[in-house]
Amino acid sequence: MISLIGILGLFLTLSTTSDALSCTQCMSASSTCSGSSMTCPSGHVCASQYSESTVGGLRTQTLLRLCSPPSQCSINGSISTSQLQLRMAASCCDTDNCTPDLPELPTKSTNSNGLVCRSCISADSTWCYTPDTIQCTGDENMCLLQSTKISGSPSTSTADHSGMCNKIHSVISAAKLKPLAV
Repeated sequence: MISLIGILGLFLTLSTTSDALSCTQCMSASSTCSGSSMTCPSGHVCASQYSESTVGGLRTQTLLRLCSPPSQCSINGSISTSQLQLRMAASCCDTDNCTPDLPELPTKSTNSNGLVCRSCISADSTWCYTPDTIQCTGDENMCLLQSTKISGSPSTSTADHSGMCNKIHSVISAAKLKPLAV
């Protein structure tokens, strides 16, 4: 009887994890990476998230391979500020230890598209407003206000940053964004 209970327990354990994928987990400052395999939460897929940021002429690439909800598989977009340009994209696959293709980043553009966003950075504040603006380029079609709160030892700080031109699919819901008056 005990062996029957043990076999049933093993069967139930195996059947509850059978729909969970195993995916490579790694992070790299280039377009390739390798790492260990991990079991994903149920309903997740294997993802590659690739980004390129440029700050003051210095370009940085980051590749993450990880488990991800399928809703994050179609990330593709950019965010620009007066100091930073960030382009990002994601791709996914759904078989054990598959390697998603390197996502294709959105095309860079320096052509102004007519959208102008207010631009400011305010440390230790919950709001900022200045007459400074940024010209949006390419298919960046929204202005964005970002408020970041960092908590922990030794203190808590809040910073606001407006004047980000962006076009990001699946990351930011346009219904949640409010136009910023210029």
